[in-house]
Amino acid sequence: MALEEAGLSITDVELVTLGNPDMPTALANGSIDAAFASAPFWNMPVEDGTAMSLWTAPTGTSGTGVIYGGDFAGSELAQKFFTALTRGAQDLQGDDRYTDENLAIIGAATGQTAEQVAAVPLYRRLPDLAPLPKQLAAMERMWMERGAIVSTDPIPEADYVDATFAQNS
Repeated sequence: MALEEAGLSITDVELVTLGNPDMPTALANGSIDAAFASAPFWNMPVEDGTAMSLWTAPTGTSGTGVIYGGDFAGSELAQKFFTALTRGAQDLQGDDRYTDENLAIIGAATGQTAEQVAAVPLYRRLPDLAPLPKQLAAMERMWMERGAIVSTDPIPEADYVDATFAQNS
């Protein structure tokens, strides 16, 4: 999406697989020229002057998804697990994300102070964690252009998107 907005395609760039925690160091030492990282990893090099923020994902874009293996997807635990995830997503919406309790939990899980967690921009998720088929179709198109998916025709969304877990949460 960001590349398209800039008049580029996925084939105009060299992609490098790099974990989010390694991106600030790679930017600082020149190993990579640009990165698309989630918070707090994008704001660390911006804050220390190593990089500048040029783009953020549009409102309504999701950076995450839930993928189940076939056996687990058909089990009783699958819906219970998804419902627990939606509870977490709901607990972290809006100002609730910045409660002392949530800041402490997130900080402990990510190795950050509560102040560092509070400084990270707020990500918004659909409260039911419903899939976003249009976004997934755009991603599929990009990977087809890149050659990472060799199919000539897009896969019908109904073949890979199952919204029943979100509907039942």
